[in-house]
Amino acid sequence: MAPPRLFTWAVIGTFVGIALLPLLYMVLTPFLGGDAPVPLGDTFELRHLTLAGKSLLISFGTALAALVIGAGLAFLITKTDMPGRRWLGHAFILPLLIPPYIHAIVWAHLSPWFLSNLKVDLHSIVGVMIVLTLAYFPFVTLTTMAGLKSIDRSKEEAALMVHKPIQMLGRVTVPLCLPNMLSGAVFVFVFAIINVGVPDILRVRVYPLEIFIQFSAFFDTWKATLLSLPMIFLTVALIVAQRWTMGDRSYVHLGAGENAPVVFRLGRTGGLLLLVCGLLVGCAFFVPVITLLIKSGGFDAYTRVLSTSAKPIFLSFFIAAGAAVLITLLGGSLGYLQQRLAKPSRRFLSLLVFIPFAVPATTMGIGLIGVWNRSCIGWIYGSLTILIIAHMARFIPYAAAVAHAGVGQVGTRLEEAAWLSGAGFLSVLSAIVARLTRRHLVVAAFIVFILAFGELGTTLLVSPPGVETVPVKIYNLMHYGAEEMVAALCIIMMTIIFLISSAFLWVLRK
Repeated sequence: MAPPRLFTWAVIGTFVGIALLPLLYMVLTPFLGGDAPVPLGDTFELRHLTLAGKSLLISFGTALAALVIGAGLAFLITKTDMPGRRWLGHAFILPLLIPPYIHAIVWAHLSPWFLSNLKVDLHSIVGVMIVLTLAYFPFVTLTTMAGLKSIDRSKEEAALMVHKPIQMLGRVTVPLCLPNMLSGAVFVFVFAIINVGVPDILRVRVYPLEIFIQFSAFFDTWKATLLSLPMIFLTVALIVAQRWTMGDRSYVHLGAGENAPVVFRLGRTGGLLLLVCGLLVGCAFFVPVITLLIKSGGFDAYTRVLSTSAKPIFLSFFIAAGAAVLITLLGGSLGYLQQRLAKPSRRFLSLLVFIPFAVPATTMGIGLIGVWNRSCIGWIYGSLTILIIAHMARFIPYAAAVAHAGVGQVGTRLEEAAWLSGAGFLSVLSAIVARLTRRHLVVAAFIVFILAFGELGTTLLVSPPGVETVPVKIYNLMHYGAEEMVAALCIIMMTIIFLISSAFLWVLRK
């Protein structure tokens, strides 16, 4: 049975109104907004091509590096007997708990050492690539591991009967897993090209930063909107192509499953590879933590930060928690529809749901301002509600992707039996589907909370007067040169994230 039309259209309409309407505003305004204050030909300059070239170079280099590192790490964890692989299977997630701009703050502090000892200037395109790779490579590892765990063991065993292990890897394992690997690389490319915080902190001028400057510094909404269009078209096209290629494959894999993988024996090289992987995780997680602890200077800095930042910490927690609940409800419903609608409809819906992935935070912020900054709904735009809406607009796809994977593992027989016995649709949804997918829904809520708690780009633009979240506080203190307080506030923020992560793992095991 298909979901009721009222439920379907209510969920899709809510999603479109929150996540896609700001994007439509940005795309249509230049063509329907009346006379242009500046001729279209005068908006784009030669330097914009240079900035776009920098952004493309950074994004391509980051995606390539993340693909090599992330896919290699996934293979070592999933398909080999490398010692410590189970520990590494949890540890590689840790860099995702640190927002990219905090990575940039740390490596900006370490830049003088790199310049004097290794002759590498981190305040450069290469530096931005390094920081973004360390922040984003776990995305490729996650998608690749999901692909490797979904491979039918019998196909690999059959190939081993006629080929050597390395030939089997190249002819069977990699081709079957390639869509997941490239999917992760596309995600990294998009995340890198829309990132504003890392290039800004490392003082590298890129195309998205130009959009942010035009809007926030020069208050030129028209120019910022026009400059956003090429990036929107590129990133949306990439996400649509990536989603079409993935089809019904899952981006995440929860649980060990029944399909035990074919394991490659590494011998003595296993210890060396473990050391390399440990150094990678150390650079991506432990170096930032240790650097911030040293830079914070002592308990005095934490005392000052807590005395002046208690309200931002509470607001960030409250907003992230509220957004996590609402996004999980809406994203879970979208994930359900993606599995239960007729095939043409669910394929189209899957493409729509993933579009917000591709929208830069600055562009989403400008679109939200254009849509919600109206006198008739000023109570929304002038309150914390706009921040929750902003988080929903940005992070719904994450929850929908996880819920989609969960619902895909639940058959329809129990739902059909409940409907035949007279149960209502909402009762079936809450008593059967939600219970059977609760593990995935908890994961979705956790991912959204972490992302919302550290969100900076959109929050900078849409925050109401007098409202300051922890990321915005860090951003402001950093520009005032308060390095000790920045480091201390980063440690406090990361501590909260780690505590929430520990609670999440405890709940997940229960």
